[in-house]
Amino acid sequence: MAGSLHPPWMAAPHPPSDPPERPAPDGLFLRGTPRAPLATFHPSAWLHPRPRAGSNPPAHRRELPRQPPFTLEPLTMHRIALTLGLLACCSLVHPPLAAAQEPGKPVTLREQTQRSVDRALRWLRSEQGQDGAWSGHPGITSLVALAYLRSPRQYSEGDGPFVDRAVAYLISKAHPNGAIYDRDNPGYNTALAIQLLAESGNPAHRPLIDHASAYLRGIQADDATGYPQSHKYYGGIGYGGDERPDLSNLQIAVEALAAAATDPQDPAWGRAIQFISRCQNRSESNDQPWAANDGGFVYAPGESFAGATRSYGSMTFAGIKSLLFAHVDKSDPRVVAGVDWARSHYSVEENPGLGQQGYYYYVDTFARTLALLGEPTFKSADNTAHQWAEELARRLLALQDEAGWWSNPVGRWWEGNKHLATAHACLALAACYPFLADEAK
Repeated sequence: MAGSLHPPWMAAPHPPSDPPERPAPDGLFLRGTPRAPLATFHPSAWLHPRPRAGSNPPAHRRELPRQPPFTLEPLTMHRIALTLGLLACCSLVHPPLAAAQEPGKPVTLREQTQRSVDRALRWLRSEQGQDGAWSGHPGITSLVALAYLRSPRQYSEGDGPFVDRAVAYLISKAHPNGAIYDRDNPGYNTALAIQLLAESGNPAHRPLIDHASAYLRGIQADDATGYPQSHKYYGGIGYGGDERPDLSNLQIAVEALAAAATDPQDPAWGRAIQFISRCQNRSESNDQPWAANDGGFVYAPGESFAGATRSYGSMTFAGIKSLLFAHVDKSDPRVVAGVDWARSHYSVEENPGLGQQGYYYYVDTFARTLALLGEPTFKSADNTAHQWAEELARRLLALQDEAGWWSNPVGRWWEGNKHLATAHACLALAACYPFLADEAK
């Protein structure tokens, strides 16, 4: 995965605990009430509607000969009664799936969202490799496994091989220097692995998390790595190796350091904040000569995929989220300026400034940033109050394939990879879920 692969990650708030677990028929371990099947009907209900009272039946039916009355032998009736009794008893032990949805009660968007994520995770379960990985890649594997942990059902290690094997795969990629990767991009892969291992809550992973987070801090651009404070890349983290630092990778690393419970007084935070500030079009806090004043963010100091140094959607939300994880208050002028840019470019349809390029990366970062801000309503610049979680959930549900996956026809940054795009979509929906109403509107 070379060059400009563009991944984002923020911990969404977890919904309240669900009811106890129950196994799903296909082997995927589900928590809470199983999904109710769609209501069924018999085609004869509309192919041959029942005649109204007092009307004459159609001619072709009047000509049919009258059949003798149908009767049952006593033994047959006894068997039917016994069978019905057994079915009634069984229904008390194993209630039918349809019972999960009250007849006539509309399905809420919250329920639709959970079903959508369930379907996606079932599909991902069927796609997992024998080694526990998805797409044979540590970073994508971490993202998919995080989608299980952050889903409305809140899976954990021990719930099934879809999490356990993924964790084992990542542990097998740990290196003596603390990095967790396979062939390349050690910074990117390590940061995602830290998030997964930390979020699993398994204390056995603590030594590995600490070693990996020390590696991340060690590759941060600073005086020790040849970057003085005056250098534009000071404080940044890249893919690892010889790759230059960028905001996309730094946001993953910052979240990983937060997940690893890095001391708030650690100098890594201050260095990161300086790099983030140098990626913002805000001349009051950016000492680079190219900085404008719209408040949005770019990919790296002086570099933007939207052209020249223009701000765009996914990096603006990445910048806001990174500042918040780096312990910058949401009332800070840099955060406020970024949010103002987002208000002026509000969209759940595209990645502002890039169209459909990086769309699933964008909605993932968009949703988890707004969830982190904790505001159910987001006002755009025209003063429209957006129920952002509802709007995004409806959009993603409409884009999902019947099989359960998502994919971007504009395949830049690997978004044609169904495993990656589906993980992003599931993480975005998980961030939306706590903000969706329990009652249908």
